[in-house]
Amino acid sequence: MKYLIKNNNLRIIYYHMISGSTPEYYPQNGSINKDTFQWQLKFLKKRFNIISIDEAVYKINNNIKFNKNLIITFDDGFSSIYKNAMPILDDYKIPSCIYLISDCVLKNKMMWRNILFFIQNNFKNSLINNICSQISDEFKINQKIQDKNLLSWSMSEWPMNKRDVLVKIFLDELSINIDQYMNDNQPYMQRKELLEILSSGHTLGTHSTSHPNFSKLNYFECEKEILESKQGLESHLECKINHFSYPFGVRMDKSLEEKFILNHSNSIKSMAGIKFKFKESKDTYQLERDKMEVNKLQSMLRLFALPYFRRYIGR
Repeated sequence: MKYLIKNNNLRIIYYHMISGSTPEYYPQNGSINKDTFQWQLKFLKKRFNIISIDEAVYKINNNIKFNKNLIITFDDGFSSIYKNAMPILDDYKIPSCIYLISDCVLKNKMMWRNILFFIQNNFKNSLINNICSQISDEFKINQKIQDKNLLSWSMSEWPMNKRDVLVKIFLDELSINIDQYMNDNQPYMQRKELLEILSSGHTLGTHSTSHPNFSKLNYFECEKEILESKQGLESHLECKINHFSYPFGVRMDKSLEEKFILNHSNSIKSMAGIKFKFKESKDTYQLERDKMEVNKLQSMLRLFALPYFRRYIGR
């Protein structure tokens, strides 16, 4: 175990939802419960020095070596983080960073991916496939393979600039009143909850405006997604938003990312993906994270074995 925890490696883990039951707008078996989350925190606290994202950025920028350091992060801004994760983190005095989708927390809009999960979990495949066929014919995109889920199909085939139009077709065809559902269920954190999280010493970052696939965007679309989210959140919460994590962990084209960093390094201090490979962290814009919303055994494999596999097998 000591060999696997390299002193000079910064480890970053991420979660989306901490909940005893998976809501219908989320992938089945995609969340973990409070007991598993607490077990993971106890395990990690014994073996790592858990720090904030701001401290990590300071260490990198000042060439200070890491000492078995780890950062805990959350994506999207689901209310279950406030209800179930924050009390445990605060009890252990552990800092975290929550990356927010600004359309979700500022405009009470359900993220398009979660709408697709809601549809996948509530409607028959035959009905879904019929709508997919209509969309493919009308918009000249490849047909959905029968055993492929909606998210996978949308990620591989949908043009991002048509995403909202395509989602609306599903909502209209299936007579789903998503605005009413949002008002009734409030899946994302509200301003009061976010301010309380800030006052407890946690950090808020941006996870973009609308959670697109950045590899399908041009430079100006990437820039708009990050900066409009940052500015909206700063105005709403009266705090600085300095950190960004990529939706789906998918980075923009390398040349576009270099241009963005050159233009906006004064306002965005770090950028994170999701493919850590056990190498020393020397660039705040090339941070990588590992998913931990899995069971106890899987979380250990992801934490210690998967990064070696990625590094030496090439994934």
